[in-house]
Amino acid sequence: MSKVIKSKVDRWAGSVTFCDPLTAPQVFAIEDALDETAEVDPSSFLALSAKEGVELSWPSRRTYAYLPALIACIEKFDLHNFPEDVTQDTWPLSPRNDATILVTNLFSELIAIYRGEVTEVPNE
Repeated sequence: MSKVIKSKVDRWAGSVTFCDPLTAPQVFAIEDALDETAEVDPSSFLALSAKEGVELSWPSRRTYAYLPALIACIEKFDLHNFPEDVTQDTWPLSPRNDATILVTNLFSELIAIYRGEVTEVPNE
């Protein structure tokens, strides 16, 4: 059973279809992406404007790290103005804000599939 997600970015309007349930290689790709984003090096350039003791990294580096998992778990791209052959290197990363919103939204939806239905048990 697949899951269709609508894009929240007008530039790339349309939808993507996620695999659901996920296979072991797809789950491993998600976990690898989470590990890789935790290991993104801080930016020397961004450190110039950061508060002392705060390390910042480029958002595009984290966005790029999520792409292999998204590509592995999306069975169909139906996005306007999007590459026909989607790879980590053809996925558009500019304009940065639109690209970040798209990837963040899609990865959040993927994490929801990965985690499964979460139900709260009421306190008795």
